[in-house]
Amino acid sequence: MPIPTPQYRRSINSAQILCRLGTDHGIPLALLLEGTDINPAMLHDSAAEIEASQEMRMIHNLQACGRHIPGLGMEAGQRYHLTTYGIWGFALASSPTVRSAIDIALRYVHLTFTFAHYSVHEKNGDALLSIDDSTIPEAVHTLLLERDLVGVRNLFVEALGMTVPAKYIHLRMPRPAYADAMLALFGQMPLFDQAQNCVAFDASLLDFPLPQANEHTKHMCETMCRELLQRRRARQGLAGRIRDRMLQMPIELPDMETIATEFHMTSRSLRRHLDKEGTSFRALSDEIRETLAEQLLRDGLTVEEIAGRLGYTESSSFTQAFKHWKGMSPKAYRVSQGGSSRVNRTAEE
Repeated sequence: MPIPTPQYRRSINSAQILCRLGTDHGIPLALLLEGTDINPAMLHDSAAEIEASQEMRMIHNLQACGRHIPGLGMEAGQRYHLTTYGIWGFALASSPTVRSAIDIALRYVHLTFTFAHYSVHEKNGDALLSIDDSTIPEAVHTLLLERDLVGVRNLFVEALGMTVPAKYIHLRMPRPAYADAMLALFGQMPLFDQAQNCVAFDASLLDFPLPQANEHTKHMCETMCRELLQRRRARQGLAGRIRDRMLQMPIELPDMETIATEFHMTSRSLRRHLDKEGTSFRALSDEIRETLAEQLLRDGLTVEEIAGRLGYTESSSFTQAFKHWKGMSPKAYRVSQGGSSRVNRTAEE
């Protein structure tokens, strides 16, 4: 079963972009916002934040109203730029190399607008960017994949100041009628109906210096990214109370039945309340595990110790989950935080 990517509160910027895209095509704003609980006035407040579930509802509305528009996702992606992502975009641009920028991008990917999971690894001289969108609803799968692909392309072009040639592009989606537009944009015709989404480019590009590199700015932006992510992880309502309870560092994380009993309700009632708040007990548990894993790695615990603390029966299962969350191994994350590389070796292999 795919591991769901935790979704936190996010900037209103993406919703603004997608609403403008819809209205530019003649779709009434009221239809785009139907069922989202987004007040139209919020679209004019650049500091506003919404839940990921609210943006997803709006994306469903956009797809339903704009399904006759070819390449709608590609058109959406063209409207996303480095500056769209706020401090996260500035952190990437000020990094010394592409490799460093990718490291920051993956560590703080929850500050972006994606609903997919990203990872990058090197193989046979290639750098492979994988996009796991297996948990995204089928109805909006193509729109979001196209949006993210074009958005990533824009990030590379704007950070590097040049177009990055892809060696090949594999996509799970079927070949669309507008495939030639993808060829024109990417300089490479994607292979469709593939097992996974993957973009390959020459691994030597990873060490390419970025023209706007500035160590002081990078450090400042990364600190702000970390603080912003911590704030957005905080939840309100019942979900917030459950999260606070689970963060009290028990010997092992409580299960749903235990939490339901503590909050004087049945598991079914707990599930229903969390669903109304746009989350689930499983999503909360994954958020807690990710947060605690980061802290425990910084505290110097081994992978085996952390896996046991977080309820994993196998260290390898924890390592797999951590790679999904962060796009890197526990060892790589510990090193990136300035810590020792002391981890359980079996779990890393």
